[in-house]
Amino acid sequence: MNSDIQKAIAIIDQRISNLMDIRNKLTDEFGGVPAPIRSAIVHPITSSGDGSGNGNGNQSRKEQLAKFLIENGPSKRGTINEKSGIPKGTIANLLNKDGFVRRHGKWTVAETSSSATQETTH
Repeated sequence: MNSDIQKAIAIIDQRISNLMDIRNKLTDEFGGVPAPIRSAIVHPITSSGDGSGNGNGNQSRKEQLAKFLIENGPSKRGTINEKSGIPKGTIANLLNKDGFVRRHGKWTVAETSSSATQETTH
């Protein structure tokens, strides 16, 4: 493995360790049992050749977001940001496009191609 990549991984591991220390201190200070940490893993799929991928064989961000919402059910934006593995700005952009709809404060995959940002009360 490239030494630059090894250094980057070491830095990330250290930051994760620091964040876990902070998390544990907050739990100790304010009580309660912390929720388990679940990793957000985005699995690449091979491109179908229809232009929907990102050019390197991975699914598009829109496909990743749709898959996350299908697998995890309707979710608040904060949960999507935290657990999907997709950059926040990308999530904000995608949720304002057709294909996603907010119902009762949670985002989900739209059943039709109607406006994805419209709040509904169904």
